[in-house]
Amino acid sequence: KFEYNEICYDQCPTDKKLIDTTNQCVDSCDGKFEYKDTCYQQCPTNTKLMVNTNQCVESCTGKYEYNNTCYEGCPINTKLMIDSNQCFDSCENKFEYNNTCYEQCPSNTKLISNTNLCAESCDGKFEYNNTCYDQCPSNTKLMVNSNQCIESCANENIYKYEFRNKCFKECPTNS
Repeated sequence: KFEYNEICYDQCPTDKKLIDTTNQCVDSCDGKFEYKDTCYQQCPTNTKLMVNTNQCVESCTGKYEYNNTCYEGCPINTKLMIDSNQCFDSCENKFEYNNTCYEQCPSNTKLISNTNLCAESCDGKFEYNNTCYDQCPSNTKLMVNSNQCIESCANENIYKYEFRNKCFKECPTNS
């Protein structure tokens, strides 16, 4: 039997909630977490908390999940895993661009060497094979007046003259 307002019932009256591990029925789950018309101290196993509601749900449909909690968007300082609704603290073993984790850098971006970060440009760095470096890799040469590294000046139509590991449009004076 279940009790509500000192009256016994075969089940909790409609619109009333059962307090877990008791036979008490209440109007609301104040301060507790609600799942299937039952009030719990914490969300049951295999459920997630819907943020700001104290409701427990089986999945975060239409929401973003982080630490078994459903949010309208990924919480600040977390990263969204592309093609999912999962948020993580970091993009471990993935590539990060705009707080989103990818299997590889998106096509309009470049990898920043020695990191898992992708960027739209190599500002202040040197670019080779869609990767940004602090300096041109040892097997490459710098195209003068650019941040581009290339394997050989001879392969270039314009920057075809090599001097001191750099490619020039014409031979530098005093060389």
